[in-house]
Amino acid sequence: MQQFIFTNRAIVKKRGVEQIDTSDSCGNTQNLRFGYLDVSKKKVALIPDPDIVQEHGVESYETIDYKDSKQKGSSEWFNRIYAEMKEDKEKNDTLVFIHGFYCGFKCFISNMEHLVTNYVDNPESSIGRVVGFCWPSNNNLLQYKNDREDAHYAGAALARGWIKLMQFFSEFVGVDNQCGKNIHLLAHSLGNAVFEKMIASVLSSRYSSFGQVFKEVVLAAPDIQHDAFEKGNPLYHINDFCERVHVYTHKSDDALRISKYTKNFESRLGKNGPVRPFHIPSNVSIVDCSLIKDQRSIKEKLFDHWYYKNSQTVIDDIGLVLNGADSFENRNYIANQNKFILKP
Repeated sequence: MQQFIFTNRAIVKKRGVEQIDTSDSCGNTQNLRFGYLDVSKKKVALIPDPDIVQEHGVESYETIDYKDSKQKGSSEWFNRIYAEMKEDKEKNDTLVFIHGFYCGFKCFISNMEHLVTNYVDNPESSIGRVVGFCWPSNNNLLQYKNDREDAHYAGAALARGWIKLMQFFSEFVGVDNQCGKNIHLLAHSLGNAVFEKMIASVLSSRYSSFGQVFKEVVLAAPDIQHDAFEKGNPLYHINDFCERVHVYTHKSDDALRISKYTKNFESRLGKNGPVRPFHIPSNVSIVDCSLIKDQRSIKEKLFDHWYYKNSQTVIDDIGLVLNGADSFENRNYIANQNKFILKP
């Protein structure tokens, strides 16, 4: 089954055919391109897009007619997602995924495979498809500073995708019955900085009050400031974008320790949680994963950073979140810290 991808990576031509630049030194662009991923074959089909413009504002795509069935590019892509979500079947939610730092194109494909295996192919999951956003992260642990700069630009590009989604909702979905299915979001590591920048850009646009598009938002090992949810910061407005947020943290996250002491001296939300745990939006839950013991890879056991895909305990908990669960037997609530502890 094909999954959906979109990217702000540079596009190159090989034998006259447009392809995503998959190199680790790939450039950052403000243009979004859309396509499909065949996970089993690890092949990407890029949609020819006639909408490309060179403007840098988040509202540069306002002339697309999404009701035109002959329209290609993003229109074809959005219409296909919506057509699938309208199908009458229970397992039909959509999961949007934003990868983190130290993750080149092959890593992105691997992460998409993980999500398909654990959610799309899982009969107990509500997820029917994954929509992955691929931004040009360097596949080098020592290139954190460059990745952080790329994440900033990627967030602005992702905001353009949000604007296109809002336009699609208003022009196409608005004249049709709502499909009744849910859209969720999972961001990992520096992908949370991409998401945060997207929200900041959207808040400054005329689409800031469109409503909650996401049902569940999962922020795994977020590489953003520990006061990100406090007043004056973009994520203070997170409840305008989604119904619920679950933030997964780990006290021994050495990847975030590296980011703090080498290139970024701010305390990280994904390590110790919010600096003031009682000053977060009411729809935000903190889940401390520090006690988990079932990490699968040596790298994970060393860094405790990729647990969202390397710990079955965390995978199962995220699965319950995406299914809309209200109670979690594998968590203990610590009232004086306003957080949950995930049982090992």
